[in-house]
Parts: sequence; structure tokens; C-alpha cells
Amino acid sequence: IKNNSKTMLEKRNHLIDCLMNSKLGDRLHIKNHDTGMNMLAKFDSNTSGFELSKLALANGVKIFELSKFILQPNPLLPQNAFVFGYAGLSNDEIEKAVEKLELAWHDK
Repeated sequence: IKNNSKTMLEKRNHLIDCLMNSKLGDRLHIKNHDTGMNMLAKFDSNTSGFELSKLALANGVKIFELSKFILQPNPLLPQNAFVFGYAGLSNDEIEKAVEKLELAWHDK
């Protein structure tokens, strides 16, 4: 268990570093990064989360808006909050996914 926790911590930190050092970094606000194999991030954009998800998927990145996981609308839920899953990805795959996301969202 300790080895798995260390691996997840390293992957999470690598994802955070890649995101924050990308062109999107100044528009991303990471939340709940200590939740295990997923983390939440809010992306500052006037484009809807649905459209951002579609753009990401069209560029090869599967990312889900947090609203997909709730049963009823919640006014406290921030707009464009996304769940980032990284457990099954290698560091190389994380880097490539961030590059693709950067391309998808760069002008949004």
C-alpha cells in the first residue's frame, strides 16, 4: 500500500507540474488534489464545460466535467470544474495528454 501511495503521489505531482507549466497553467485552479487517484481543477473560460470536454475528446483527452457526477444541479458547483484521473497513466502519457489539452483549450 505504501508503494502504491508513493506512486500515486508522484503521478499527481507530475500532472500538477505539467499543467501548471503549460500555457493553461495561469487559468487552472487545482482543488482537492489529495483525494487519491483523481483531482479537481477549475478552468477559467467563458466556453461551457460541455464544449471544453468535447474539444478535449476530439484531441484525444478524455476528461469529465464535475457536473457529470452529481444527481441534481448545485449552484455551489463552480463552472468548468473538471475531474482529472491519472492512475492508469505513465508520466509520458501524462505529458502527452497535457500537450493535447493545451492544444484543445489554448484559445478557449
